[in-house]
Amino acid sequence: MSKAKKRKCHFLDEYTKEWSFIKKGRTDEEALCVICNCFLSVTHGGKADVKHHISTTNHKKKFTVVSTSSPISKFMIKQDTQEELLITAAELTTAYKVVKHHQSFSSLDCIVKLNAMMYSDSKIAAKQSTARTKATAIIKNILAPNSVSEIKKKIARSFILRNRH
Repeated sequence: MSKAKKRKCHFLDEYTKEWSFIKKGRTDEEALCVICNCFLSVTHGGKADVKHHISTTNHKKKFTVVSTSSPISKFMIKQDTQEELLITAAELTTAYKVVKHHQSFSSLDCIVKLNAMMYSDSKIAAKQSTARTKATAIIKNILAPNSVSEIKKKIARSFILRNRH
């Protein structure tokens, strides 16, 4: 008696129509779950394989997180606007103030919230988000390298002036 050869299932576009987070995988026999960032085989059961994945605890947890989170674009400011430049200037100034006055980075969490309350009519104060992590990045990646560069220039100028006399 010969065994009947089972037909392999392939990814169908209808999966994406039914579940927007399911995309075609690397091959016709795979689907990609964008939420879990994983590939799943649809070779054996097709749509049933997708349904099985969606019913897993791991997928359900990740789906809950994604569905309750706001997209990152909501937190972004349009590039090259006057408002964006003013917010950036306020954030740089706030970070600089902390360094200049030897304040704790933890104080930034309070300062930003306090400014938003004190200047409630200011869009700049409301959108400023220079808490510890961002201020640390600003200081280490912008202010410190700029300061070092300026100091090097001044030392070089001073050295040149001293050697001329």
